[in-house]
Amino acid sequence: MDLDGIKALQKKLSNLIGVSGYEDEVSSFILSIIEEEGLADKAWKDPLGNILAIINGQQNDDRILFDAHTDEIGFMVSHIDPKGFLRFVPVGGWDTRIMLGQPVVIIADSGEQYHGIIGSIPPHLSSASERKKVVTIDKMYIDIGMTSKEEVESSQINVGTVGTLIAPFLELPNNMVRGKAFDDRTGCNVLIHLMRNMKNREELKETLLFNFATQEEIGRFGAVTG
Repeated sequence: MDLDGIKALQKKLSNLIGVSGYEDEVSSFILSIIEEEGLADKAWKDPLGNILAIINGQQNDDRILFDAHTDEIGFMVSHIDPKGFLRFVPVGGWDTRIMLGQPVVIIADSGEQYHGIIGSIPPHLSSASERKKVVTIDKMYIDIGMTSKEEVESSQINVGTVGTLIAPFLELPNNMVRGKAFDDRTGCNVLIHLMRNMKNREELKETLLFNFATQEEIGRFGAVTG
């Protein structure tokens, strides 16, 4: 097992940004690997952004499907207040207990990235009862360092702009790693390595189908259409 190669690919996949519905960066990267390494007899991107690939077997009637999803949870800007703070709604399922203080990245409509942090009313300005409650997303905002709505919009950050959390890929003891979007870039990593292992196999009875699916976090749409 090429553990170094597995971790290297995991790092590349983890560091890509692919919020549900905006997976182009991830899907293009995966398709480029498949095409450049010749990992499939046929590979293409469908209208929903899924990457589909086929490795032909001797018995075309017997098929096995492998599926992993390319998208990650994120958020979408829902309001920009006069002071430049961003209100947002979740894209996918978030655990609101861990969101406050998290660093984030906003992908402007121009493609430029802006960094910020999730904030809310600080504890010393909250009532005793409020301090005992988990802060809900509607009480949170994102501070990207801009001081007016006009400054934000001139940077091509608008209602509907998306972003996600920042969690740099790091290696830990005992061959452990951490990073963002391991759900499900790890699955994508597994499928790519499976394709590499199957590439030069002389006897393959079943035809293998691969679907790197989009929009799993908001309804498994890529898996349904793929």
